[in-house]
Amino acid sequence: STATTTLVVGATGATGKHVVLQLLQQKQNVRAIARSKERLLNSLDEIVPKSSEDFAKSLEVTEASILDLSDEELQKATKDCDAVVSCLGHNMTFKGMYGHPRRLV
Repeated sequence: STATTTLVVGATGATGKHVVLQLLQQKQNVRAIARSKERLLNSLDEIVPKSSEDFAKSLEVTEASILDLSDEELQKATKDCDAVVSCLGHNMTFKGMYGHPRRLV
């Protein structure tokens, strides 16, 4: 059987990092859109040490804010994906709840 490919948006958040790691542990290919690739890799390593190294071949990270991507860039990110998981949400701060972008979720 061939591995599936899943796009995860909101990959550095409280839920997203766990989703990414679980997909990788299930031998799936993961594409992630994250504002900081370094933050994503560090958060994976905090959960399971060296996981960013162990799964490097199966993880592709696009460093961007999802709101800044063009339609063409989103089409490219989803091309050949079997699933898309949205873990987008607000930070639990005043700015996160009431600042921009308010219509994120």
